[in-house]
Parts: sequence; structure tokens; C-alpha cells
Amino acid sequence: MRPARVGGFDATWLLWIAIIEVLLFLVVKAPFVYLVVTSFTAERTGEFTFANYAVAWGRSRYVEALSTL
Repeated sequence: MRPARVGGFDATWLLWIAIIEVLLFLVVKAPFVYLVVTSFTAERTGEFTFANYAVAWGRSRYVEALSTL
């Protein structure tokens, strides 16, 4: 037996939206945030740094590889 709808509103849509949001967080948002945070973290000390970007943009072969995209 189906649950009664109140005013034409089906509450299962809220469940679907919640499930989709949780999946988006686990698959897209959390890994992206982790990537950004670790890119600004020094490997040995764990301190905030721009050194990782200085290394990436400081070598001509890396810049050349990015420019060919």
C-alpha cells in the first residue's frame, strides 16, 4: 500500500535528493577538498606552503606539458 500524499507532495523525493547529495559528497566533493588541502601542505612538516606550486610551475617541462593541452 502506498503512503498517502499530502497536497500532492511525495516525500520520497526528499530521500532521493538526500541520497544523491551524499553520493556527490563522497565521490566528488570530499576528494576535491582533500586534493586542494594536500596541495598546500608541506610533505615533511605538514605546514601550509606554496612550495608545491612553485615546483610545478618552476620547471619548464611541466609548464610545456600543461600548455599542450
